[in-house]
Amino acid sequence: MANGFMQDILKGGAEYYLGKEDIGDVMGLGLASQQAMEELGERVVGEAQFKPFTVTTGLGTTATTPEGGISVGLSPEQEALQQQLLGQAQGLFGQVGVSPAEAQADVYEQIRATQRPEEERQRLAMEERLLSQGRLGAISGLWRCFPRTTGYGNCTTRSYG
Repeated sequence: MANGFMQDILKGGAEYYLGKEDIGDVMGLGLASQQAMEELGERVVGEAQFKPFTVTTGLGTTATTPEGGISVGLSPEQEALQQQLLGQAQGLFGQVGVSPAEAQADVYEQIRATQRPEEERQRLAMEERLLSQGRLGAISGLWRCFPRTTGYGNCTTRSYG
């Protein structure tokens, strides 16, 4: 019995010692895991920080700020186009206050300005034909006084004048 008692004491002492070592190992593992998780958390926080970036296209650039804002810029070509279109829009809105009669007269004058060169060309062609045929008449006042051109002059004066 003494021999069995001694074995039980030694066995209990060994188990106690091994249990204490196991507890120490588990505590060491827990501390190592805690330290690894803290390092991982710090690394994730550092990598999760917003990093500003810029996107450049043929139309312009877009950049982000560290605070998360956005700044947008146009390319020189797009800026020039924007200025041109704004100028056209301002020109159109400048006509808003014009009376309808003035606007109509302006449109009519623009149409007439495109017609006048052709009318002058036709008048000169008729004069050249009459001169080549020897039928160019005398000049009296503002119009040439001969049957063919007097009628043409009166028609053009009445319809456009």
